[in-house]
Amino acid sequence: MKAGGLKGALTSLLDFSDWADGRIWSCVETLEPAQFTQHLDYSVGSIRDQLAHTLGAERAWLSRMQGEETAALWSDYTQFPDIAATRNAAKQAREALREHLADLNETSLREYYRWPMPPGRDDPPYPRWLTLLQLVNHGTDHRSQVLLQLAQYFKAPTCEIDLSRYWRLRSQTIRTANSGEFPITVMRSLFRYHQWAMDRVWQSVAEIAESEFTQPLAYSVGSIQQQLVHILNAERYWLRRLGAPSLPSLIDLAALDRASLQEIAAEQERWKAAWLSELDDAALMRLHSFHHPDSPSRLSWAKWQVLLHVVNHSIEHRAQILAQLNQQFDAETDAQDLLYFWQSAEAKQFS
Repeated sequence: MKAGGLKGALTSLLDFSDWADGRIWSCVETLEPAQFTQHLDYSVGSIRDQLAHTLGAERAWLSRMQGEETAALWSDYTQFPDIAATRNAAKQAREALREHLADLNETSLREYYRWPMPPGRDDPPYPRWLTLLQLVNHGTDHRSQVLLQLAQYFKAPTCEIDLSRYWRLRSQTIRTANSGEFPITVMRSLFRYHQWAMDRVWQSVAEIAESEFTQPLAYSVGSIQQQLVHILNAERYWLRRLGAPSLPSLIDLAALDRASLQEIAAEQERWKAAWLSELDDAALMRLHSFHHPDSPSRLSWAKWQVLLHVVNHSIEHRAQILAQLNQQFDAETDAQDLLYFWQSAEAKQFS
């Protein structure tokens, strides 16, 4: 079967997840056994629990796509006593997910499914493509949290897990393996999800003082303000390489207060929505050649690749922002899962 279209994109994203997981495990394996299981007061808990939660999600949603009961199957993280056992279970979960994707085609990826839900749970039907993208996004979210915790609690080594970095290292494979059609409707839904998730971040940002908003933080690009500016600037950097018209130049990190930055962010969301509304499936497959400062040669990527990187990069930095808001400033935060967006009224136009 031709590895193109939505299936090709999802396959390449699972390849990326494998690569990013390998880098994460190299950092995690520097921990002492007690550090791996040490309780941490954020998200699902310890480094072990974060990683077990991620593999548990892959197991659970695979079972659901296959119509099986999954209640409480993968929530007992003590079944993974150490790093080796957790890593092996994660490898098995990913292999099973890959086998499932290999059996799907462009039609079955668009199919909606339900599974035997426990009492009190009434999820809407999900398409398979959405579930698989949720698992990739969910992995990025928790990997970012793990890296932050490794640095803050244990002074352990960390690593870069950008999708663009992975594709720079695998550029020839991506250029030749993913021909075919990528649906513009999927990309529009992902960017609307991005806007929904950013709105939730801004709600949490509103809880902290202006001085806390600009307070230097010793991880990633710095303060909450700088993290948000970095997301906006990354979007501008990449979209300008796609020939996006009328997109302003990069923002000065130190120039904007919270209210001004939020208004710029809102205007940028409106601009992206209008720009995406003019694209079609063929436009997403169009190759763009450009120079990247970290690459010795020019890159040639399809538009969908660049746009998926923009979405994934934002998930990574939102995870850092949400963790820092909660841990540093005791702000209330919400999860940014793609499936939560799909349950909202804002997603109905895509379902």
